[in-house]
Amino acid sequence: MKIAIVNDLFIAVELLRRIIQNEPLLKICWVAENGKVAIEKCKNDLPDLILMDLIMPILDGVEATRIIMQTTPCPILVVTATVSGNSSKVFEAMSFGALDAVNTPIFSKNNSIEGKKDLLSKIEIIGRLIGLELSLGKSILSAQKSHSNLPNIIAIGASTGGPGVIAKILKEIHLENYCLIIAQHVDEKFAQDFCNWLIQITGKKIKIAEENESPVEGIVYIAGKNSHLILEQTNKFHYTKEDFNQIFKPSVDVLFQSIADLDIKCGIAIVLTGMGTDGASGMLKLKQKKWLTIAQDEKSSIVYGMPKAAKENLSATFILSPSQISSTINNYKFT
Repeated sequence: MKIAIVNDLFIAVELLRRIIQNEPLLKICWVAENGKVAIEKCKNDLPDLILMDLIMPILDGVEATRIIMQTTPCPILVVTATVSGNSSKVFEAMSFGALDAVNTPIFSKNNSIEGKKDLLSKIEIIGRLIGLELSLGKSILSAQKSHSNLPNIIAIGASTGGPGVIAKILKEIHLENYCLIIAQHVDEKFAQDFCNWLIQITGKKIKIAEENESPVEGIVYIAGKNSHLILEQTNKFHYTKEDFNQIFKPSVDVLFQSIADLDIKCGIAIVLTGMGTDGASGMLKLKQKKWLTIAQDEKSSIVYGMPKAAKENLSATFILSPSQISSTINNYKFT
């Protein structure tokens, strides 16, 4: 089934995109940020179903539904922040031809998605109405439980242009019930200076990750040697000179992979601006472990290499700007 998303909120679009991309029988054909854009896109690529938001700038979902059903009719499911709170607009849209309405899914605890089951159920029903037999929601995402003594973890990888973005994110986040582990491509001669610079700018507790040190919450750890930083099964940091066929040392992929190999709580993995593809394959492993995964957007990236690779191999759940990354971290609920 070809599905179009009409919504002006990036978090809603990415949640809907994540749900749809997890279903082999569903495919996103396009995304529109308002009703006017949706009307034009329908003329060139008519979807099997439109997931239509109601409250949008320029042209809202009610008027967009009316025009689409007059000019290029197709099934429309209203997806709104609150069906009951927007009942009058929901009924207006249904009067113009929308088939049904459902609440917009939201992130809940354990990196699960509240409202996913309801959405997929509505899509299944509409699929039957247009002659498609769909079986959806069989691979429900569930949280990875931890039995280790490790704190909640946010892992960040960056290269060219990374220091400034890392500083911005650290300055904006509330470092409370988790620790950060950062692999920035920088020579060990400058690692401590990088650490001191971040402390001066952000005021956060930041240090070089030491050999055999166990991470604790409330601290930012920087990979500080010309070796790969990994987390071992003993829950301690270890620097290894093993090559792993990686150009850069420390490698983001190697760090991410070592974390993925542990029995660890769900966390967040982030790939920021940088040359090359380091981080994409390791982040895919963490995504498969039900971690929230984020790649920096192209517009804010100095070099759109590493985040582009994460986008292209589908390891990134969200594509976000630095400010959006900070906001997502602050709103994320660890178990």
